[in-house]
Amino acid sequence: MDAQQKEWILRYQPRIYRDRNDPFPIRYLGCTVFTRKERSSSFPKWVIDPAEEGAQAIIEYAIYYDYDIQHLYDLEHIWVAVGEDGGVKDCWGSFHGMRLRAAGVRAFRVEGTHPVLYAQPGKHAMMPDPELFELLPQMRQTCSLGAGGGLLIPGFLQGRMETNAAQDEKIRMYLVNHFSFVPSMEFEPETLEPEQFLSWPELLERIPQLVARQIQIIEAS
Repeated sequence: MDAQQKEWILRYQPRIYRDRNDPFPIRYLGCTVFTRKERSSSFPKWVIDPAEEGAQAIIEYAIYYDYDIQHLYDLEHIWVAVGEDGGVKDCWGSFHGMRLRAAGVRAFRVEGTHPVLYAQPGKHAMMPDPELFELLPQMRQTCSLGAGGGLLIPGFLQGRMETNAAQDEKIRMYLVNHFSFVPSMEFEPETLEPEQFLSWPELLERIPQLVARQIQIIEAS
């Protein structure tokens, strides 16, 4: 990405709050600045059109975690629409494969030019208000009794990562034994460094290596 894109990406980066007990920090964010109509490479079901949203640009943050409490590999999204006046015009977050308009609820807020969202404990779906996670009946149990699972491989990484039943079982047991937790439902902003913000193609190239490294750690344990 060029210097101007990086400046925009940092200026509008979302402020993501994480449950105090969640064991999974954000590793990297793969970012794309859309100024014209184009399909997202990391969330292919959305054709992003800034003009349709009345924005001069929409910034996509593809947020990579090593783990979700139920699988190895986790990619979430936040999109920030920048208005012609340079302010935050709109904001969306990923929610278990869906795209929800975070700015559509009264609780949504912006700190300066930073939209505020909360990551679901263990699962990292993005919401503008942590109380909304209480709508999920098994939200707490998922982080303990429901923990464990194998390697998740999305369509755009087919052929670049692979797994099998034996490996998935090792991953499942590693998650259960190392990461099961009880959500505190107390949230703190996650500290992000400029080096964690990559272009989406850069992050895409790194993901298979990041996953391979975690598999090495699991095998060694």
